[in-house]
Amino acid sequence: MSTPEPYLPPSPIPQEWCKLAGETIASKYALSTIELMTFLKKTEDSLKRLKKVKKLSGEDLDGGGGRGGVSDEDKIRLQFYFDVQQLGREVRKITYNIDMYYYFFLLQTTVKKTNNNNNGYLY
Repeated sequence: MSTPEPYLPPSPIPQEWCKLAGETIASKYALSTIELMTFLKKTEDSLKRLKKVKKLSGEDLDGGGGRGGVSDEDKIRLQFYFDVQQLGREVRKITYNIDMYYYFFLLQTTVKKTNNNNNGYLY
């Protein structure tokens, strides 16, 4: 199945509107995502410190055996990754080369970095 051709309006003015809309969406989403990922990281660090303190005091936070599997934080990071990929596909339908937009690049970098090392964000 081939990739559908992006819709390109016939006039240069509407094409500029599409570019502006794509960049605006990507910039607002990138800033919100970075803010949320930073908050998520801080919350995760606080919980780790709390668990460490409770463990040192002899309290059992897991009620027995450890909790395996994927953490809620990792699930949130992964969902953001999928959402960014879908955003790219949708914006490519109305404009070309979204990958050249600074904020879309920043958004992709942010979700990839947080998914790759689970303890890092861009700053």
